Amino acid sequence: KNVEINTSFIDYGNDFQTLDEEIEHDSKSNFVTLSGVSWSDYNCICKYCNMTFLNIDTLRAHCKENHAFCNGFKCTDCELDLDDFTCFIRHAREHRDSLKYYCEYCNIKLENNKHTDTHTSNPYCQLCGETFSKKSTLQRHLKSYRWVRRNSKKMLVEELLSHSGISLDDVVVE
Repeated sequence: KNVEINTSFIDYGNDFQTLDEEIEHDSKSNFVTLSGVSWSDYNCICKYCNMTFLNIDTLRAHCKENHAFCNGFKCTDCELDLDDFTCFIRHAREHRDSLKYYCEYCNIKLENNKHTDTHTSNPYCQLCGETFSKKSTLQRHLKSYRWVRRNSKKMLVEELLSHSGISLDDVVVE
């Protein structure tokens, strides 16, 4: 393994604090691991147009408005395209171990694994991670994106919907 130290600065008003990020590169798997960062330090990349965003929420809004999809994640570290929010979070945490200790929804430092349940106790879209107050709002969200309309994606959609107790008939647009 090769290890290098990347020193960056965080601006806290007039004070600057050094953040040492340890970067490990495993030459066998060509996989990079970063530590010392939270979700606020993770820039999100749109897999459709490669634009970079400061957080997942702005990437999600961009994808909805410009690409008619609610998701479109590209790994900042290895440029792998990911369609599923859960897979994206898991993948990003493989590169940046410290992300495991921050909530992917609100970026607070986690005391335990139960905190994220407070965000996902309501219906949520497994593709983009957006949470909704009612199941009907999630259904409307799912109906509005092209990926639901594609027959080739029927099995994927059924699998993703099953965790929410929603059937494909509830969201397919004819």
